[in-house]
Amino acid sequence: MEAAAQVTTKPANENSPAVRLAIFITDPEVAHELQQREDGPERDAFAKHALRIGVLALRHASGALDAQSIQREGERMLGAVRDALTAHTSQTTASIARLLGGYLDPATGSLPQRLERLTERDGEIESLLAKHLDGDRSTIAQTLASQVGQESALFKLLSPNQADGLVAALSCAFLSCTVRSCTVLSLVTTGDIMRWSLPAPAGPRRGAPPRRRGASLLS
Repeated sequence: MEAAAQVTTKPANENSPAVRLAIFITDPEVAHELQQREDGPERDAFAKHALRIGVLALRHASGALDAQSIQREGERMLGAVRDALTAHTSQTTASIARLLGGYLDPATGSLPQRLERLTERDGEIESLLAKHLDGDRSTIAQTLASQVGQESALFKLLSPNQADGLVAALSCAFLSCTVRSCTVLSLVTTGDIMRWSLPAPAGPRRGAPPRRRGASLLS
């Protein structure tokens, strides 16, 4: 514990200069492990690892937190997340560009090709309009023919050749009125209007003035 208390809590610095250390090992456990390695780079590497592990163990045993190590690890994690987000953004942008290009590209897009098929000469819109609006066989021509054409009920009603049509009915009514007017005019002219008068009622009403005999329709 005394050795742990003597260990500094100052965080490590990657820019710290190298330290040359020459020590004489007397601890039997450490000496035994070092003797298991060949003298030279292998023993030196093992000694460095053992020294590092010992230093870190002493630092943690003393309750010191390596803030700089945590900061470096946090920066490393943030960098990894940043790279992942950048790669995902690039992939998403490329996917959206391919998708929109498949629909909106002027040369190969499905939307411009569809609009061209709709609006080109003899295209779908022109064919649809011609079907409903152009020629005697169009929908609107057939509809108008069925409603006001020669075979329609309205045309037959207004036709002067139909005996039961409106023109024939008006002609008959006008002829009847003309004949009646001529008859009345002839009777008035000859003074024989009394023959065309209506018959008198069966008897006078109570309190009503007596009707003159032979009162004409013109009175």
